[in-house]
Amino acid sequence: MDSNFGVPAPPMHAYYDPQNTIYAECILIIVGLIVVGFATRDSIRFKTVLPVTVALSGVFCVFPEVFIDVLGGCLWPTSPGHVAFKILGREMTWFPVTAWFAFGALLTYICFGMMLREVKTKWIWVAFAVAGCMDIVFEEIMLNVRGLYVYYGHQPLVLLTKFPWWWLPINTAGLFLAAALAYRYRQHLHGWKAAIMFPLTPFAYMAVHGFAGMPADAVINGDYSWIITQAGGIATSLLCLVATALMIHLVLERNPFRLNATNIGIGTSSKTAADKAAPLCAAVEFDEGSGLFSAKAEKVEDSEGNMTINRNAAKPRDQIKTEVEPTSVGDAVR
Repeated sequence: MDSNFGVPAPPMHAYYDPQNTIYAECILIIVGLIVVGFATRDSIRFKTVLPVTVALSGVFCVFPEVFIDVLGGCLWPTSPGHVAFKILGREMTWFPVTAWFAFGALLTYICFGMMLREVKTKWIWVAFAVAGCMDIVFEEIMLNVRGLYVYYGHQPLVLLTKFPWWWLPINTAGLFLAAALAYRYRQHLHGWKAAIMFPLTPFAYMAVHGFAGMPADAVINGDYSWIITQAGGIATSLLCLVATALMIHLVLERNPFRLNATNIGIGTSSKTAADKAAPLCAAVEFDEGSGLFSAKAEKVEDSEGNMTINRNAAKPRDQIKTEVEPTSVGDAVR
Protein backbone atom coordinates (compact mmCIF):
# COMPACT_ATOMS: atom_id res chain seq x y z
CA MET A 1 0.00 0.00 0.00
CA ASP A 2 1.25 3.48 -0.83
CA SER A 3 1.97 5.28 2.43
CA ASN A 4 0.87 8.65 1.09
CA PHE A 5 -2.36 7.74 -0.70
CA GLY A 6 -3.41 4.57 1.11
CA VAL A 7 -3.96 2.58 -2.09
CA PRO A 8 -1.93 -0.21 -3.70
CA ALA A 9 1.20 1.20 -5.32
CA PRO A 10 1.45 0.31 -9.04
CA PRO A 11 4.60 -1.66 -9.93
CA MET A 12 6.00 1.09 -12.13
CA HIS A 13 9.26 -0.78 -12.61
CA ALA A 14 7.64 -4.01 -13.77
CA TYR A 15 9.79 -5.97 -16.21
CA TYR A 16 9.33 -5.16 -19.91
CA ASP A 17 10.35 -7.86 -22.39
CA PRO A 18 10.82 -6.32 -25.86
CA GLN A 19 11.18 -9.65 -27.64
CA ASN A 20 8.01 -11.18 -26.18
CA THR A 21 6.21 -7.91 -26.85
CA ILE A 22 7.15 -7.93 -30.55
CA TYR A 23 6.03 -11.55 -30.95
CA ALA A 24 2.74 -10.79 -29.19
CA GLU A 25 2.14 -7.68 -31.29
CA CYS A 26 2.58 -9.64 -34.53
CA ILE A 27 0.12 -12.33 -33.41
CA LEU A 28 -2.42 -9.75 -32.27
CA ILE A 29 -2.21 -7.82 -35.53
CA ILE A 30 -2.89 -11.03 -37.45
CA VAL A 31 -5.91 -11.82 -35.26
CA GLY A 32 -7.26 -8.31 -35.71
CA LEU A 33 -6.83 -8.47 -39.49
CA ILE A 34 -8.71 -11.78 -39.61
CA VAL A 35 -11.66 -10.20 -37.80
CA VAL A 36 -11.55 -7.18 -40.12
CA GLY A 37 -11.58 -9.64 -43.04
CA PHE A 38 -14.83 -11.19 -41.79
CA ALA A 39 -16.23 -7.70 -41.25
CA THR A 40 -15.30 -6.76 -44.83
CA ARG A 41 -17.19 -9.79 -46.10
CA ASP A 42 -20.26 -8.67 -44.16
CA SER A 43 -19.84 -5.14 -45.49
CA ILE A 44 -20.08 -6.52 -49.02
CA ARG A 45 -23.01 -8.73 -48.10
CA PHE A 46 -25.02 -6.01 -46.34
CA LYS A 47 -23.77 -3.21 -48.62
CA THR A 48 -22.55 -0.95 -45.83
CA VAL A 49 -19.15 -0.01 -44.46
CA LEU A 50 -20.46 -0.15 -40.87
CA PRO A 51 -19.20 -3.69 -40.11
CA VAL A 52 -15.64 -2.62 -40.93
CA THR A 53 -15.80 0.50 -38.75
CA VAL A 54 -17.29 -1.55 -35.90
CA ALA A 55 -14.40 -4.01 -36.10
CA LEU A 56 -11.79 -1.24 -36.31
CA SER A 57 -13.33 0.86 -33.54
CA GLY A 58 -12.17 -1.48 -30.78
CA VAL A 59 -8.59 -0.23 -31.04
CA PHE A 60 -9.68 3.18 -29.72
CA CYS A 61 -10.56 1.58 -26.37
CA VAL A 62 -6.86 1.82 -25.58
CA PHE A 63 -7.56 5.41 -24.43
CA PRO A 64 -10.24 4.66 -21.77
CA GLU A 65 -8.11 1.63 -20.88
CA VAL A 66 -5.74 4.01 -19.08
CA PHE A 67 -8.49 5.39 -16.82
CA ILE A 68 -9.83 1.92 -16.06
CA ASP A 69 -6.30 0.62 -15.40
CA VAL A 70 -5.73 3.28 -12.75
CA LEU A 71 -8.98 2.35 -10.99
CA GLY A 72 -8.87 -1.40 -11.67
CA GLY A 73 -5.20 -2.12 -10.96
CA CYS A 74 -3.61 -2.93 -14.31
CA LEU A 75 -0.18 -1.87 -15.56
CA TRP A 76 1.52 -2.19 -18.96
CA PRO A 77 5.33 -2.14 -18.51
CA THR A 78 7.21 0.32 -20.66
CA SER A 79 10.72 1.02 -21.87
CA PRO A 80 12.33 4.19 -23.28
CA GLY A 81 11.71 4.45 -27.00
CA HIS A 82 8.61 2.21 -26.91
CA VAL A 83 6.04 4.72 -25.60
CA ALA A 84 3.05 5.43 -27.86
CA PHE A 85 1.23 7.97 -25.64
CA LYS A 86 0.83 9.08 -22.02
CA ILE A 87 -2.33 9.82 -20.01
CA LEU A 88 -2.65 10.38 -16.25
CA GLY A 89 1.07 9.81 -15.93
CA ARG A 90 0.73 6.31 -17.41
CA GLU A 91 2.97 5.58 -20.37
CA MET A 92 1.42 3.17 -22.87
CA THR A 93 3.48 1.25 -25.42
CA TRP A 94 2.31 0.01 -28.79
CA PHE A 95 1.52 -3.39 -27.29
CA PRO A 96 -1.80 -2.35 -25.69
CA VAL A 97 -2.69 -0.64 -28.98
CA THR A 98 -2.25 -3.91 -30.90
CA ALA A 99 -3.91 -5.82 -28.06
CA TRP A 100 -7.03 -3.68 -28.35
CA PHE A 101 -6.91 -3.92 -32.14
CA ALA A 102 -7.36 -7.69 -31.89
CA PHE A 103 -9.25 -7.96 -28.62
CA GLY A 104 -11.64 -5.09 -29.34
CA ALA A 105 -12.35 -6.22 -32.89
CA LEU A 106 -13.05 -9.80 -31.83
CA LEU A 107 -15.31 -9.10 -28.85
CA THR A 108 -17.25 -6.31 -30.56
CA TYR A 109 -17.77 -8.09 -33.83
CA ILE A 110 -18.86 -11.42 -32.34
CA CYS A 111 -21.89 -9.59 -30.91
CA PHE A 112 -22.49 -7.23 -33.83
CA GLY A 113 -22.26 -10.04 -36.39
CA MET A 114 -24.96 -12.01 -34.58
CA MET A 115 -27.21 -8.94 -34.36
CA LEU A 116 -26.85 -8.33 -38.09
CA ARG A 117 -28.14 -11.82 -38.73
CA GLU A 118 -31.36 -11.13 -36.78
CA VAL A 119 -30.89 -14.16 -34.54
CA LYS A 120 -33.09 -15.10 -31.63
CA THR A 121 -32.41 -13.50 -28.27
CA LYS A 122 -30.83 -16.65 -26.87
CA TRP A 123 -28.12 -16.40 -29.54
CA ILE A 124 -27.47 -12.80 -28.52
CA TRP A 125 -26.75 -14.10 -25.03
CA VAL A 126 -24.63 -16.88 -26.49
CA ALA A 127 -22.60 -14.29 -28.41
CA PHE A 128 -22.09 -12.37 -25.16
CA ALA A 129 -20.90 -15.55 -23.44
CA VAL A 130 -18.58 -16.52 -26.31
CA ALA A 131 -17.04 -13.04 -26.28
CA GLY A 132 -16.44 -13.47 -22.55
CA CYS A 133 -14.76 -16.83 -23.12
CA MET A 134 -12.49 -15.24 -25.71
CA ASP A 135 -11.54 -12.64 -23.12
CA ILE A 136 -10.47 -15.42 -20.74
CA VAL A 137 -8.38 -17.11 -23.43
CA PHE A 138 -6.70 -13.84 -24.45
CA GLU A 139 -5.83 -12.71 -20.96
CA GLU A 140 -4.83 -16.02 -19.39
CA ILE A 141 -2.34 -16.54 -22.22
CA MET A 142 -0.92 -13.02 -22.24
CA LEU A 143 -0.65 -12.76 -18.44
CA ASN A 144 1.51 -15.86 -18.41
CA VAL A 145 3.93 -14.43 -20.99
CA ARG A 146 6.66 -12.60 -19.12
CA GLY A 147 6.97 -8.86 -19.61
CA LEU A 148 3.61 -7.99 -21.26
CA TYR A 149 1.35 -6.61 -18.52
CA VAL A 150 0.33 -7.26 -14.92
CA TYR A 151 -2.59 -6.80 -12.55
CA TYR A 152 -1.91 -5.47 -9.07
CA GLY A 153 -3.83 -4.56 -5.93
CA HIS A 154 -6.37 -6.78 -4.21
CA GLN A 155 -7.92 -8.29 -7.33
CA PRO A 156 -11.11 -10.33 -6.78
CA LEU A 157 -12.15 -13.48 -8.63
CA VAL A 158 -8.74 -14.76 -9.74
CA LEU A 159 -10.14 -18.19 -10.59
CA LEU A 160 -7.51 -19.83 -12.83
CA THR A 161 -3.98 -18.44 -12.91
CA LYS A 162 -3.59 -14.63 -13.02
CA PHE A 163 -6.70 -13.19 -14.69
CA PRO A 164 -9.26 -11.47 -12.39
CA TRP A 165 -12.59 -12.59 -13.81
CA TRP A 166 -14.46 -9.42 -12.87
CA TRP A 167 -12.74 -7.85 -15.90
CA LEU A 168 -14.53 -10.35 -18.15
CA PRO A 169 -18.07 -8.90 -17.86
CA ILE A 170 -16.75 -5.32 -17.79
CA ASN A 171 -14.88 -5.79 -21.08
CA THR A 172 -17.62 -7.80 -22.75
CA ALA A 173 -20.55 -5.62 -21.68
CA GLY A 174 -18.74 -2.43 -22.69
CA LEU A 175 -18.11 -3.68 -26.20
CA PHE A 176 -21.60 -5.21 -26.34
CA LEU A 177 -23.05 -1.73 -25.81
CA ALA A 178 -21.03 -0.40 -28.75
CA ALA A 179 -22.24 -3.28 -30.95
CA ALA A 180 -25.87 -2.76 -29.88
CA LEU A 181 -25.78 0.96 -30.63
CA ALA A 182 -24.21 0.32 -34.03
CA TYR A 183 -26.94 -2.19 -34.85
CA ARG A 184 -29.77 -0.03 -33.53
CA TYR A 185 -28.80 2.96 -35.67
CA ARG A 186 -27.28 1.09 -38.62
CA GLN A 187 -29.61 2.69 -41.15
CA HIS A 188 -28.29 6.11 -40.17
CA LEU A 189 -24.61 5.11 -40.32
CA HIS A 190 -23.93 4.83 -44.04
CA GLY A 191 -20.74 6.04 -45.70
CA TRP A 192 -18.65 8.48 -43.69
CA LYS A 193 -21.21 8.51 -40.90
CA ALA A 194 -20.07 5.03 -39.92
CA ALA A 195 -16.86 6.62 -38.62
CA ILE A 196 -18.85 7.71 -35.55
CA MET A 197 -18.04 4.24 -34.20
CA PHE A 198 -14.42 5.27 -33.61
CA PRO A 199 -15.29 7.58 -30.68
CA LEU A 200 -18.54 5.79 -29.79
CA THR A 201 -16.98 2.42 -28.93
CA PRO A 202 -14.47 3.73 -26.35
CA PHE A 203 -17.14 5.94 -24.77
CA ALA A 204 -19.51 2.96 -24.55
CA TYR A 205 -16.77 0.87 -22.97
CA MET A 206 -16.08 3.56 -20.39
CA ALA A 207 -19.81 4.03 -19.73
CA VAL A 208 -20.30 0.41 -18.66
CA HIS A 209 -17.36 0.65 -16.29
CA GLY A 210 -18.96 3.76 -14.82
CA PHE A 211 -22.20 1.84 -14.34
CA ALA A 212 -20.79 -1.36 -12.87
CA GLY A 213 -17.14 -0.97 -11.91
CA MET A 214 -17.33 0.82 -8.54
CA PRO A 215 -17.63 -2.27 -6.25
CA ALA A 216 -14.57 -3.94 -7.80
CA ASP A 217 -12.60 -0.70 -7.92
CA ALA A 218 -13.29 -0.11 -4.23
CA VAL A 219 -12.00 -3.48 -3.03
CA ILE A 220 -9.00 -3.47 -5.38
CA ASN A 221 -7.82 -0.16 -3.97
CA GLY A 222 -8.69 -1.00 -0.37
CA ASP A 223 -7.47 -3.40 2.26
CA TYR A 224 -10.52 -5.53 2.99
CA SER A 225 -11.05 -9.15 3.96
CA TRP A 226 -11.03 -11.90 1.37
CA ILE A 227 -14.82 -12.26 1.53
CA ILE A 228 -15.49 -8.56 0.98
CA THR A 229 -12.96 -8.46 -1.84
CA GLN A 230 -14.65 -11.33 -3.66
CA ALA A 231 -18.08 -9.80 -2.99
CA GLY A 232 -16.95 -6.60 -4.74
CA GLY A 233 -15.97 -8.57 -7.84
CA ILE A 234 -19.24 -10.51 -7.81
CA ALA A 235 -21.27 -7.30 -7.42
CA THR A 236 -19.56 -5.74 -10.43
CA SER A 237 -20.14 -8.91 -12.47
CA LEU A 238 -23.85 -8.94 -11.61
CA LEU A 239 -24.19 -5.25 -12.45
CA CYS A 240 -22.65 -5.98 -15.86
CA LEU A 241 -25.27 -8.66 -16.48
CA VAL A 242 -27.98 -6.17 -15.48
CA ALA A 243 -26.46 -3.61 -17.84
CA THR A 244 -26.44 -6.13 -20.68
CA ALA A 245 -30.08 -7.04 -20.08
CA LEU A 246 -30.94 -3.33 -20.15
CA MET A 247 -29.08 -2.93 -23.45
CA ILE A 248 -31.05 -5.80 -24.97
CA HIS A 249 -34.31 -4.29 -23.71
CA LEU A 250 -33.71 -0.58 -24.34
CA VAL A 251 -31.35 -0.53 -27.31
CA LEU A 252 -32.25 -3.71 -29.17
CA GLU A 253 -35.90 -3.45 -28.05
CA ARG A 254 -36.13 -7.10 -27.13
CA ASN A 255 -37.26 -8.84 -23.99
CA PRO A 256 -33.94 -10.23 -22.67
CA PHE A 257 -35.75 -13.16 -21.04
CA ARG A 258 -37.75 -14.28 -24.09
CA LEU A 259 -34.95 -16.38 -25.46
CA ASN A 260 -36.73 -17.57 -28.60
CA ALA A 261 -37.99 -14.13 -29.64
CA THR A 262 -36.63 -12.00 -32.46
CA ASN A 263 -37.14 -8.36 -33.31
CA ILE A 264 -36.47 -8.29 -37.03
CA GLY A 265 -36.37 -4.86 -38.57
CA ILE A 266 -35.64 -2.77 -35.49
CA GLY A 267 -33.71 0.30 -36.48
CA THR A 268 -34.28 -0.19 -40.20
CA SER A 269 -35.83 3.20 -40.71
CA SER A 270 -36.36 6.55 -39.04
CA LYS A 271 -40.03 6.25 -38.15
CA THR A 272 -42.27 9.17 -37.33
CA ALA A 273 -45.09 8.92 -34.84
CA ALA A 274 -47.51 8.36 -37.71
CA ASP A 275 -45.37 5.51 -39.10
CA LYS A 276 -45.26 3.83 -35.72
CA ALA A 277 -49.02 4.20 -35.37
CA ALA A 278 -49.75 2.64 -38.76
CA PRO A 279 -50.35 -0.91 -37.46
CA LEU A 280 -52.59 0.49 -34.74
CA CYS A 281 -54.50 2.62 -37.23
CA ALA A 282 -55.18 -0.50 -39.23
CA ALA A 283 -56.46 -2.25 -36.13
CA VAL A 284 -58.92 0.30 -34.69
CA GLU A 285 -61.80 2.52 -35.76
CA PHE A 286 -62.93 5.78 -34.21
CA ASP A 287 -66.63 6.27 -33.51
CA GLU A 288 -67.31 10.01 -33.71
CA GLY A 289 -70.72 9.58 -32.10
CA SER A 290 -69.48 7.88 -28.93
CA GLY A 291 -65.96 9.32 -28.98
CA LEU A 292 -64.53 5.83 -28.48
CA PHE A 293 -62.17 3.60 -30.39
CA SER A 294 -63.37 0.14 -31.35
CA ALA A 295 -61.06 -2.74 -32.20
CA LYS A 296 -61.43 -4.35 -35.58
CA ALA A 297 -58.40 -6.59 -35.11
CA GLU A 298 -56.31 -7.71 -32.17
CA LYS A 299 -52.63 -8.19 -31.39
CA VAL A 300 -51.53 -11.78 -31.05
CA GLU A 301 -48.35 -13.03 -29.39
CA ASP A 302 -46.91 -16.12 -31.06
CA SER A 303 -45.02 -18.97 -29.35
CA GLU A 304 -41.72 -17.12 -29.73
CA GLY A 305 -42.89 -13.91 -28.12
CA ASN A 306 -43.30 -11.89 -31.32
CA MET A 307 -46.24 -9.49 -31.55
CA THR A 308 -48.38 -9.52 -34.71
CA ILE A 309 -51.79 -8.12 -35.63
CA ASN A 310 -54.42 -10.77 -36.28
CA ARG A 311 -56.64 -9.04 -38.79
CA ASN A 312 -58.88 -12.09 -39.06
CA ALA A 313 -59.87 -11.79 -35.42
CA ALA A 314 -61.99 -8.67 -35.98
CA LYS A 315 -64.94 -8.25 -33.69
CA PRO A 316 -68.11 -6.16 -34.13
CA ARG A 317 -67.71 -2.58 -32.98
CA ASP A 318 -70.55 -2.90 -30.54
CA GLN A 319 -68.73 -5.72 -28.70
CA ILE A 320 -65.43 -3.92 -27.96
CA LYS A 321 -65.23 -0.30 -26.86
CA THR A 322 -61.96 1.03 -25.46
CA GLU A 323 -61.25 4.49 -24.14
CA VAL A 324 -57.85 5.81 -25.21
CA GLU A 325 -55.67 8.37 -23.42
CA PRO A 326 -55.55 11.47 -25.66
CA THR A 327 -51.84 12.07 -24.86
CA SER A 328 -50.63 8.65 -25.97
CA VAL A 329 -52.08 6.35 -28.58
CA GLY A 330 -54.98 8.66 -29.33
CA ASP A 331 -52.73 11.46 -30.54
CA ALA A 332 -50.67 9.07 -32.64
CA VAL A 333 -53.76 7.64 -34.35
CA ARG A 334 -55.24 11.09 -35.01
